[in-house]
Amino acid sequence: MHWESTVWVDNKKVGMQNSLATAHNYDLSDFLTSGVHTISIRVDNGIKNINVGKDAHSISDNTQTNWNGIVGGIKLNVSPKLSLGVVKLYPNVSR
Repeated sequence: MHWESTVWVDNKKVGMQNSLATAHNYDLSDFLTSGVHTISIRVDNGIKNINVGKDAHSISDNTQTNWNGIVGGIKLNVSPKLSLGVVKLYPNVSR
């Protein structure tokens, strides 16, 4: 994403994230049920209150151009409501 993204499910706001350096991840678990839904994503390329400096490669037309919309992958992952996060095994060969 370039700067700020906002996500809605069926016109209910899921959240907003603002980062140029990391992926924007949203948990839709509380918004999705069985059936048909509409997922909306808005990407705002405005600079707002972020001082990136003169001729920063992330926004200047003379170095990298100004990106538009979603840059990189977009995916929807499904995971069970109950899962094991970290499993550690300590084998004891002598037993």
